[in-house]
Amino acid sequence: MAKNKRSGEEEFLESLCQKIEDETVAARLRYLFNWYESKATQNRRNYNFFRTLTYLLPCLITLTSIYIFIFEDHWGSTVSATISVILAFINHRIDHYRYYENMVRYRNTAEKLKRETELYLNGCAPYDGINEDKKRRTFAYNIEYFASVELASWENLQAESYHSGQNIKPELPEPGTTAARRTLEEAKEE
Repeated sequence: MAKNKRSGEEEFLESLCQKIEDETVAARLRYLFNWYESKATQNRRNYNFFRTLTYLLPCLITLTSIYIFIFEDHWGSTVSATISVILAFINHRIDHYRYYENMVRYRNTAEKLKRETELYLNGCAPYDGINEDKKRRTFAYNIEYFASVELASWENLQAESYHSGQNIKPELPEPGTTAARRTLEEAKEE
Protein backbone atom coordinates (compact mmCIF):
# COMPACT_ATOMS: atom_id res chain seq x y z
CA MET A 1 0.00 0.00 0.00
CA ALA A 2 1.56 3.26 -1.14
CA LYS A 3 1.71 6.24 1.14
CA ASN A 4 0.11 9.45 0.00
CA LYS A 5 3.18 11.69 0.26
CA ARG A 6 2.74 15.43 0.32
CA SER A 7 5.03 17.61 -1.73
CA GLY A 8 7.12 20.35 -0.19
CA GLU A 9 4.76 22.87 -1.74
CA GLU A 10 1.72 21.26 -0.10
CA GLU A 11 3.48 21.19 3.27
CA PHE A 12 4.43 24.86 2.90
CA LEU A 13 0.85 25.85 2.05
CA GLU A 14 -0.49 23.84 4.98
CA SER A 15 1.98 25.54 7.33
CA LEU A 16 0.75 28.94 6.12
CA CYS A 17 -2.87 27.94 6.75
CA GLN A 18 -2.04 26.69 10.23
CA LYS A 19 -0.60 30.10 11.18
CA ILE A 20 -3.91 31.85 10.51
CA GLU A 21 -5.92 32.22 13.73
CA ASP A 22 -9.39 32.46 12.17
CA GLU A 23 -10.44 28.90 11.26
CA THR A 24 -13.04 30.03 8.71
CA VAL A 25 -10.51 32.10 6.78
CA ALA A 26 -7.88 29.34 7.11
CA ALA A 27 -10.31 26.71 5.80
CA ARG A 28 -11.26 28.89 2.83
CA LEU A 29 -7.61 29.64 2.08
CA ARG A 30 -6.73 25.93 2.33
CA TYR A 31 -9.55 25.11 -0.10
CA LEU A 32 -8.43 27.79 -2.57
CA PHE A 33 -4.77 26.71 -2.34
CA ASN A 34 -5.66 23.09 -3.01
CA TRP A 35 -8.06 23.89 -5.82
CA TYR A 36 -5.75 26.22 -7.74
CA GLU A 37 -2.71 24.00 -7.23
CA SER A 38 -4.54 20.89 -8.45
CA LYS A 39 -6.10 22.67 -11.44
CA ALA A 40 -2.75 24.18 -12.46
CA THR A 41 -1.11 20.75 -12.26
CA GLN A 42 -3.94 19.05 -14.15
CA ASN A 43 -3.84 21.62 -16.96
CA ARG A 44 -0.03 21.43 -17.13
CA ARG A 45 -0.19 17.64 -17.54
CA ASN A 46 -2.90 17.83 -20.21
CA TYR A 47 -1.04 20.54 -22.10
CA ASN A 48 2.28 18.69 -22.00
CA PHE A 49 0.67 15.40 -23.06
CA PHE A 50 -1.21 16.84 -26.03
CA ARG A 51 1.70 19.06 -27.12
CA THR A 52 3.99 16.01 -27.09
CA LEU A 53 1.51 14.21 -29.34
CA THR A 54 1.48 17.18 -31.74
CA TYR A 55 5.24 16.70 -32.15
CA LEU A 56 5.19 12.90 -32.41
CA LEU A 57 2.29 12.42 -34.81
CA PRO A 58 3.80 14.41 -37.71
CA CYS A 59 6.90 12.22 -37.35
CA LEU A 60 4.68 9.16 -37.74
CA ILE A 61 3.12 10.67 -40.85
CA THR A 62 6.61 11.08 -42.31
CA LEU A 63 7.51 7.49 -41.41
CA THR A 64 4.35 6.14 -43.07
CA SER A 65 5.19 8.17 -46.17
CA ILE A 66 8.61 6.53 -46.29
CA TYR A 67 6.93 3.15 -45.77
CA ILE A 68 4.61 3.81 -48.73
CA PHE A 69 7.54 4.82 -50.92
CA ILE A 70 9.75 1.82 -50.04
CA PHE A 71 7.15 -0.96 -49.92
CA GLU A 72 4.55 0.51 -52.28
CA ASP A 73 1.86 -0.48 -49.81
CA HIS A 74 -1.35 1.54 -49.95
CA TRP A 75 -2.29 0.79 -46.35
CA GLY A 76 0.30 3.33 -45.34
CA SER A 77 -1.74 6.13 -46.90
CA THR A 78 -4.77 5.11 -44.82
CA VAL A 79 -2.66 5.13 -41.66
CA SER A 80 -1.17 8.50 -42.62
CA ALA A 81 -4.63 10.00 -43.21
CA THR A 82 -5.89 8.61 -39.89
CA ILE A 83 -2.94 10.12 -38.04
CA SER A 84 -3.64 13.47 -39.73
CA VAL A 85 -7.25 13.41 -38.51
CA ILE A 86 -6.10 12.55 -34.97
CA LEU A 87 -3.57 15.40 -35.11
CA ALA A 88 -6.27 17.87 -36.21
CA PHE A 89 -8.50 16.70 -33.33
CA ILE A 90 -5.67 17.11 -30.79
CA ASN A 91 -4.86 20.62 -32.04
CA HIS A 92 -8.54 21.53 -31.75
CA ARG A 93 -8.62 20.14 -28.20
CA ILE A 94 -5.57 22.21 -27.19
CA ASP A 95 -7.11 25.36 -28.66
CA HIS A 96 -10.61 24.74 -27.33
CA TYR A 97 -9.75 23.76 -23.75
CA ARG A 98 -6.89 26.26 -23.51
CA TYR A 99 -4.80 24.13 -21.21
CA TYR A 100 -1.81 26.47 -21.32
CA GLU A 101 -3.80 29.63 -20.54
CA ASN A 102 -5.64 27.87 -17.72
CA MET A 103 -2.40 26.51 -16.27
CA VAL A 104 -0.84 29.98 -16.22
CA ARG A 105 -3.95 31.61 -14.75
CA TYR A 106 -4.38 29.02 -12.00
CA ARG A 107 -0.69 29.08 -11.11
CA ASN A 108 -0.76 32.90 -11.06
CA THR A 109 -3.76 32.95 -8.71
CA ALA A 110 -2.14 30.37 -6.40
CA GLU A 111 1.01 32.50 -6.24
CA LYS A 112 -1.04 35.64 -5.49
CA LEU A 113 -2.77 33.82 -2.64
CA LYS A 114 0.59 32.72 -1.22
CA ARG A 115 1.97 36.25 -1.49
CA GLU A 116 -1.10 37.77 0.17
CA THR A 117 -0.90 35.21 2.98
CA GLU A 118 2.77 36.03 3.55
CA LEU A 119 1.96 39.76 3.66
CA TYR A 120 -0.84 39.11 6.16
CA LEU A 121 1.23 36.85 8.43
CA ASN A 122 4.20 39.23 8.42
CA GLY A 123 2.08 42.35 8.98
CA CYS A 124 3.22 44.07 5.78
CA ALA A 125 1.16 46.63 3.84
CA PRO A 126 -1.83 46.75 3.59
CA TYR A 127 -2.03 44.92 6.94
CA ASP A 128 0.33 47.08 8.98
CA GLY A 129 -1.00 49.58 11.48
CA ILE A 130 -4.59 48.36 11.61
CA ASN A 131 -6.46 46.49 14.33
CA GLU A 132 -6.69 42.69 14.23
CA ASP A 133 -10.37 42.53 13.27
CA LYS A 134 -9.98 44.90 10.34
CA LYS A 135 -6.75 43.12 9.36
CA ARG A 136 -8.58 39.77 9.24
CA ARG A 137 -11.51 41.21 7.25
CA THR A 138 -9.15 42.88 4.77
CA PHE A 139 -7.28 39.61 4.32
CA ALA A 140 -10.51 37.65 3.79
CA TYR A 141 -11.68 40.27 1.27
CA ASN A 142 -8.36 40.16 -0.62
CA ILE A 143 -8.28 36.37 -0.98
CA GLU A 144 -11.89 36.37 -2.18
CA TYR A 145 -11.00 39.19 -4.57
CA PHE A 146 -8.26 37.08 -6.19
CA ALA A 147 -10.65 34.15 -6.55
CA SER A 148 -13.36 36.36 -8.09
CA VAL A 149 -10.95 37.99 -10.54
CA GLU A 150 -9.74 34.56 -11.61
CA LEU A 151 -13.35 33.46 -12.11
CA ALA A 152 -14.07 36.56 -14.21
CA SER A 153 -10.92 35.83 -16.22
CA TRP A 154 -12.08 32.24 -16.75
CA GLU A 155 -15.52 33.47 -17.86
CA ASN A 156 -13.85 35.88 -20.27
CA LEU A 157 -11.68 33.09 -21.68
CA GLN A 158 -14.74 30.87 -22.12
CA ALA A 159 -16.66 33.68 -23.80
CA GLU A 160 -13.77 34.17 -26.22
CA SER A 161 -13.79 30.43 -26.94
CA TYR A 162 -17.50 30.24 -27.65
CA HIS A 163 -18.30 33.78 -28.80
CA SER A 164 -15.93 36.01 -30.66
CA GLY A 165 -14.37 38.79 -28.59
CA GLN A 166 -16.86 39.10 -25.74
CA ASN A 167 -15.11 40.71 -22.76
CA ILE A 168 -16.18 40.26 -19.16
CA LYS A 169 -14.56 42.58 -16.63
CA PRO A 170 -14.30 41.85 -12.91
CA GLU A 171 -16.70 43.94 -10.85
CA LEU A 172 -14.72 44.08 -7.61
CA PRO A 173 -12.23 46.83 -6.82
CA GLU A 174 -8.57 45.87 -6.53
CA PRO A 175 -7.32 45.22 -2.96
CA GLY A 176 -5.57 48.09 -1.25
CA THR A 177 -7.27 50.78 -3.35
CA THR A 178 -9.59 53.49 -2.11
CA ALA A 179 -12.53 51.73 -3.75
CA ALA A 180 -11.69 48.49 -1.89
CA ARG A 181 -11.49 50.35 1.42
CA ARG A 182 -14.80 52.04 0.66
CA THR A 183 -16.35 48.61 -0.06
CA LEU A 184 -15.02 47.28 3.24
CA GLU A 185 -16.43 50.30 5.10
CA GLU A 186 -19.83 49.86 3.44
CA ALA A 187 -19.86 46.17 4.44
CA LYS A 188 -18.92 47.18 7.99
CA GLU A 189 -21.86 49.60 8.21
CA GLU A 190 -24.41 46.92 7.20
